[in-house]
This record gives sequence, C-alpha cells and structure tokens, in this order.
Amino acid sequence: MVLIKKILLGFLGLCIIIIGILALIWIDNCSVEVSKISVYSEKLPKAFDGYKIMLLTDFHSSDNYEEITEKVVETKPDIMVMVGDMINAKDTSFENLEKLLDRNKDLVPMYFVSGNNEKWSNNEKGIIELVGSKGVTILNNKSIKLVYQNSAIALTGFEDVVYSDDAMRPQVVEASLKELSGIKENEGYFNILLCHRANFFDMVSKYNFDLTLSGHLHGGQVNLPYISDYILAQVHIDNKKYKKGYYRAGNSQLVVSGGLSKDFKKPRVLNTPEVVLVTLKAVN
Repeated sequence: MVLIKKILLGFLGLCIIIIGILALIWIDNCSVEVSKISVYSEKLPKAFDGYKIMLLTDFHSSDNYEEITEKVVETKPDIMVMVGDMINAKDTSFENLEKLLDRNKDLVPMYFVSGNNEKWSNNEKGIIELVGSKGVTILNNKSIKLVYQNSAIALTGFEDVVYSDDAMRPQVVEASLKELSGIKENEGYFNILLCHRANFFDMVSKYNFDLTLSGHLHGGQVNLPYISDYILAQVHIDNKKYKKGYYRAGNSQLVVSGGLSKDFKKPRVLNTPEVVLVTLKAVN
C-alpha cells in the first residue's frame, strides 16, 4: 500500500510538472516581447542619433497582431520594417496580415521586403498588392532615402531569391547584392539593408551595407543548447550561426529577429515571439 501511494504521488508530481511546462510554453507562445538593440556607427548623421526602427519578421499569419500594435504604441518607433515571411506559403487567406497592417498603418511608416514564403506562395502578386494598398512601401530590390531633420540615410531592400539549384543560388544572390550595393546615389550614406535570410550575412558583409536587418531562422525555434543548432542544421545547412540578436563582420553589422511565428504544431520553447527595437546611435 505504501509503495502504491508513492507511485501515485510520483505520477501526480510528474503530471503537475508536465502540465506546468505545457502551460509555460502556451503562455510564452501567446506573448510578444520587445528586444532592444542599439547600433553604433560613425557614418550615421547626428540627426539620426536615437532614431528607432521596429523590426518585424516571420509573422507567418499569426494572430498576435494586437500585441504587436501594443508594442508600437508603447515604444513609438520612427519606422517599422517587415523583412519577409509575413504569411505562410500555403495560405489562402491573409486576414491576420491585413489586421496587422490596418492596426499600424496610421501609427508608423512601414516598409516591406519579400521572404521565401512570399516567393513560394501561389499568390505573391496578391500579397504585394495587399501590403502596398495599406500604404506600405515595397522595397523589393529597391532603395530609398529616409530623410529626417534635413539629414538622410539609405534604406535598401533585397528581394528574396528562391532557386531550385542550391549550388546556383549563391551566385544569384551575389549578383543581386552587388547591384544593390553599387547604387551610386547611396555612396557616402549610412546604408541599411532589409534582407529576410540572416544566413546570407557572410555574403552581405562583403558589400557596403552598414546594417542588415534580418530574420528567417526563428531564433532556432527551441532555445536550448544543441537542440536549436540541430533544428537549424536540418533546414539551413548553409549557415546557422546568425540565428538571433546582434552580430558584426568587419564594418558590417547585423540584427536578427527571432520572429513572430505562433504555431503549436511547431511550438517555440524559451523563445518568445519578438519585435526588435533597433536604436541607431551616432558616434562622434
């Protein structure tokens, strides 16, 4: 009898632990946090010191648009950039993306580049039209100047490349990056690149982009030692080292968002959906 009681108590304790872990995962996946990163540069005009960019990526048609808007209201960014995978490739409805855009279009200027899921979609044109109809500036392989207090910086967008031949893709990416980095009108300006795939940074850093804002790797999905690297290795064998946070290679800096996906078939573990608030800092 005593042994049976011990077994039952042990089983009950195990059930409580499992339920607690599942509850924490549920709460964590249903939240949105703000990660704050400051980026310093001698090339940045003094007028842009303190300029705030909210980075969104890998939204994947999630239903946390209200939480994102709360973060916009709370942090008051100067602009918002969406760097791809705002939908799932197989989506037939873009209702949640539309709600996200509608809630924020009057709060902050927004900019967009396509990720692999937009490119894989059977309705990429419709997605681009929807995003553009909400007043969002589409920057697929385009560049503009952000003007602030009589000073300017360049904002350039890299349109994601989906290529059937993995061996050829780097050549296609390199050609596009070379063209975008060679825009003469951007010479001398602090140049920000919006590029969905953080795992392209080794290529990107060879060109004259001062700051790259990326996503794609979902922070490794499961933020546990070895496990996240294993997960990334199955999908991104070319480069899995730029999964989340801040990185630097020479004079080129990179900020990677862990993304905003919310899918309980592929739950995040210790990896809360996030928006990243990037604050630019001028170095005298």
